[in-house]
Amino acid sequence: MARYLSLAALALLLAWGGCVLWRRLASDETQIRWRIEEAAEAFNAGRPGSAVAPLADAWFDRSSGIHKDTLHQMLVGLVFQEKDEHGHFRYSVEVPPETLVIEVQEGGKAHAALEAAFFRKRTELREPELQWRAAVEADLVDGEDGWQIVSTEHRTLEGAPH
Repeated sequence: MARYLSLAALALLLAWGGCVLWRRLASDETQIRWRIEEAAEAFNAGRPGSAVAPLADAWFDRSSGIHKDTLHQMLVGLVFQEKDEHGHFRYSVEVPPETLVIEVQEGGKAHAALEAAFFRKRTELREPELQWRAAVEADLVDGEDGWQIVSTEHRTLEGAPH
């Protein structure tokens, strides 16, 4: 029995190591794309800390002047206030892959442009309702924790942020 457990542990360790190696060997553009996708998934799951994880500690949005800590606090409040009768977060964000354009620059810098559409689920409606769609420009740096967004700028395309 101990031998089987040892083999299972070894297999898990090798699989984990393979995943880490695979992620490290991915192109810079792919790593940035994953960071943005992970942030969107975390937002949709109502996990504010994970949603702001790709943002550098000194991140700020040039359009609004909001900093990372303020955004995190706003998201925490939103998650607590916006739950449906089953306890699920009512908001979601979509970043259509075709709108995400990444330009990796020299010196560990990059620029990303994307569109983000924020939806709110309403009990009386079957389909989520579009609340806000924005074009976002982001500057990134490759740091100790991988690619991080250091600043953004956004422009409203439709609706309004709440």
